[in-house]
Amino acid sequence: SSFYEMAETFYAGQLKSTSWQMRRLKTMQRDGCCCCNCNVSGDVQNLEVHHVDYFSGLHPNDYPDDMLKTLCGKCHDKERGREELQKNLANSFKMKGFLFDDLLALSIIIDTSPAFVNILKTYIKKFKQ
Repeated sequence: SSFYEMAETFYAGQLKSTSWQMRRLKTMQRDGCCCCNCNVSGDVQNLEVHHVDYFSGLHPNDYPDDMLKTLCGKCHDKERGREELQKNLANSFKMKGFLFDDLLALSIIIDTSPAFVNILKTYIKKFKQ
C-alpha cells in the first residue's frame, strides 16, 4: 500500500477515537446542531464536522476551533471538491485585475472584521437563491 493509503487509514482511525468524538460533539453543539452552510438542523448521526483545511502532520484534534465547521452530509460532500474550486477562484480574481496586495487586503479584512464577513455571506446567500 502507498504512503497516502497508510496516512488515510491512520487518519480514519483517529476520527474514531473518543477524544475526537467528544470534540466533534462539542463543535456540533457550538454550531447549534445545524449545518453552517444550509442551516438544516440535525443530530450526531446525520451531521458531520468538516476540517476547513488540512495541514501536514496534524491530527484531527490538533486543529483550532475556527477550523472546524458542522455540515450536513450533502454540504460536506460539496466541500470535497474544494481544491479545484479554490484554484478557479484565484484565477477569476487574477483575470478581473486583482493583484496580490488586493487579495492580501481582502484576507486581512475577512480575518479582522466579523461585520464584513456577515455582509459578504448574506450577499452570497442571496445571490445563490
